[in-house]
Amino acid sequence: MQISAQEFVHILQFFKDALPTTSESAIINQLKTMEANLAQSLAKPQEEVEQNTAVIASAVTLINGLSQQIKDAGVDPVKLAELTDTLDSNSNALAAAVTANTGVGPVG
Repeated sequence: MQISAQEFVHILQFFKDALPTTSESAIINQLKTMEANLAQSLAKPQEEVEQNTAVIASAVTLINGLSQQIKDAGVDPVKLAELTDTLDSNSNALAAAVTANTGVGPVG
């Protein structure tokens, strides 16, 4: 996180007013510790957002390809059976991933 010099001076003055017996270097060290703690606490949610984004992109790709797969299968019973097997497998994998990452079982 970056702040302007003016913001830093205001923060430093706030702490100096609140803690008049504390040195500037001690206040700066405390601010650095607070910044490190904040960065650490934000790391996990940022990672989770990246993982969710990847999962959503994969699901969108799967759904977008489904229409073409159905068209390609036409009325051929063998191709339709293969497509059904693939869809069942993908559904099971998706349900397992959702369950593993949310702690909620499949509905239905």
